[in-house]
Amino acid sequence: MPDNARLPFEIRTESEPNRMTLFIATRGGRDVAMERYRLGSPRKRKEVATKWASDERLTGDEPIEVEDVCRMLESAELEANDAIKADELRQDKAGQDGENRCGDGVADKLVGMVHERYRLGQTMEGSPFAVLKDGPNVARMFRGGRQSLRAEMARNYNRQFGKVPNSSAVGDALLVLEGMALEGTPEPVHLRVAEHGDDRVIDLGSSDGRAIVISPRGWEVVARSPVLFYRTALTGELPDPAKGGDLDHLRGLLNVDDEAWPLLCGWLVSLLFGDIDHPIVLLGGGEGAGKTTAARFLADILDPSAVGPRTPPRDTEAWVIGAAGSWVVPVDNVSTIRADWSDALCRAVTGEALLRRKLYTDDSLAVVGFRRCVLLTSIDPGAMRGDLGSRLMLLELEQISEADRRTEVEQATAFRRVHPLVLGGVLDLAVEVLRILPDTRPDNLPRLAEFGRILSAMDGVLGAAAFETYCGQRQSIVADVIESDPVAQGVLKFVRARRSWEGTSTALFNLLVPDQVPQGWPRNARSLSARIGRLEGALHAVGLSISRGRGADSSRTISLRWGPEPPANADPGANRRDVGATDDVEIRVAPSGIGPHGPNNWVSGATDATDGKSALLSGYEGPTCSSDSDGGPNWDQSLFPVADRLGGCLLE
Repeated sequence: MPDNARLPFEIRTESEPNRMTLFIATRGGRDVAMERYRLGSPRKRKEVATKWASDERLTGDEPIEVEDVCRMLESAELEANDAIKADELRQDKAGQDGENRCGDGVADKLVGMVHERYRLGQTMEGSPFAVLKDGPNVARMFRGGRQSLRAEMARNYNRQFGKVPNSSAVGDALLVLEGMALEGTPEPVHLRVAEHGDDRVIDLGSSDGRAIVISPRGWEVVARSPVLFYRTALTGELPDPAKGGDLDHLRGLLNVDDEAWPLLCGWLVSLLFGDIDHPIVLLGGGEGAGKTTAARFLADILDPSAVGPRTPPRDTEAWVIGAAGSWVVPVDNVSTIRADWSDALCRAVTGEALLRRKLYTDDSLAVVGFRRCVLLTSIDPGAMRGDLGSRLMLLELEQISEADRRTEVEQATAFRRVHPLVLGGVLDLAVEVLRILPDTRPDNLPRLAEFGRILSAMDGVLGAAAFETYCGQRQSIVADVIESDPVAQGVLKFVRARRSWEGTSTALFNLLVPDQVPQGWPRNARSLSARIGRLEGALHAVGLSISRGRGADSSRTISLRWGPEPPANADPGANRRDVGATDDVEIRVAPSGIGPHGPNNWVSGATDATDGKSALLSGYEGPTCSSDSDGGPNWDQSLFPVADRLGGCLLE
């Protein structure tokens, strides 16, 4: 091949269907890098050449010009093209000589072997699969890794005929089989967990296809799953759960406090429910709190993977690829949450579909719809959107003392030893929760209502207060969202000064834009309207009502109103919130702090606040106060941190 002598590596090719070619760069007899593209694509050739020219595994210490690699790739393309044409000529000659290719061709033999051993079908998203007729109830997708039908076909052909099928024959066979599979009725295919009537099913991930079936009557390991699962390269094998397990074995490995522990137990039980929206768990804590280890253990309890916690994705495409392969997706060391990833996280919770380009195509799209359970670890994730904040569950880890710190090997060994007991403990608790869940109807369900019901049912089993703790976290998260979002602060300040406003989003945009535009401020009225929509839950939680409609000229309008209507004798300039206390005591929020104000006393911003500015919390539906032994107000302390933090962002 020309120019080979000038480069420290060589290139060989393997032909694939539809004139796709696999280019493999080798050095010292070892495959180092590979890329796949269609012959005669100058843009792709230049892209691969640029990548390989800077790959130190290929170049070593020698500087290499991109153009030299381009010429080398072009020469490889010519040889590959000649080989394809020669193969086509041989096939044409074989046909002219009367070979019965339908009966004796490699592709036909592959199709016959698959029909003999598998049933074909398609997922609800239209992806073809095959299931062994007398084997595990596990779908083999047509393409992929070691679990794919493509790999299985080649392996079985080699075992039966002692030959390796060429890639063209495998591709032709897959194309025919795919058409047959897509004739079938779409059916649900599950990853790791599934529903079967009133029961829950967990795929153990073992080669024999065993599964765990959980019901209100108990749980058992069955030889064949009653529902169809699929697996990916990230699907690891679970140990057989131990009867009489105990979750306390897990607590010995995690440094969580008494308040966070019931939340964690409830979340683990919720992982068995594949048909609900799960909160995104944010594992917090300072450096050295064991967040990464905790995330790995929590994910591995029900969905082990050799990969472990992932790094934050660089874009939405990378997130889809990484998250689609696991039921529980841990992401480590999150320092910031971009807008696009925030939206993708919310979709992963709700199961909304994402679109991505199909592999090796320019215009075909693949619909990726999945619901996942997400774990994030972070010291401080930075500013977050309101829609993401409403889906968070906070778990703060305590600092590990030097005396209690163990090596990673010691921790991994300890987890493997107790894993069957911990899994059995989760299953035992899930059985009790399933037994009472149909009759559990707590008041004031949070946004993730089904998860709230599971927590409430678990509280009934354990005598815990996880539901109350989870709902109480909304206050802290709302304060975080508002405090970190300049639009939220701007809207609150604007409406506080007017009490109500109605107009178009364009008019609101012109009124709100500050003299010095902060980073992240919406660029136009449409972006502002969408931003307010994402913040609506947080803004409503602090008393700002938002509604949308149409004006007299059919233009779209937005209406903002601050708190309830004031009484007749109220100062219209005051910013107030009636918290609904039993004795009509109100809370004043000011930059200097908060405090109760007497019965039916609407506070005047001009006369009551020492600094001339004040506000009252209204529309607050959480804990407020009760009368103490002296008849005075006994304030719930959980309200104070929220009001303290809002004091700085509600007021000028």
